[in-house]
Amino acid sequence: MLRNKVFSSSGSIIYRKQALKKLKRETVIVYIKVPKEKLKARIKNMDRRAIVGLRKYGFDKLFDLRTPMYEKCADIEIEVTNESEGVIEKRLLKSFT
Repeated sequence: MLRNKVFSSSGSIIYRKQALKKLKRETVIVYIKVPKEKLKARIKNMDRRAIVGLRKYGFDKLFDLRTPMYEKCADIEIEVTNESEGVIEKRLLKSFT
């Protein structure tokens, strides 16, 4: 049971329908939406990362394909740009009250 827990999955979980069903039943799914260029800059060693679909589509196309999937399954969406972790945390906690 995942109640009262924080579970941070990889982005590829979006392809696991059974896992998403379980998460939807037992948790609140939060999508922390980061602009494409900021996310791209954060990912180090992209050529050696095990990101499902990266080799096939490239980063930009994969981002564009996954974004609507994340948005569809999210219960809460928090859009971030340059906010500090503390500000993001406060926004997240506020969304639960």
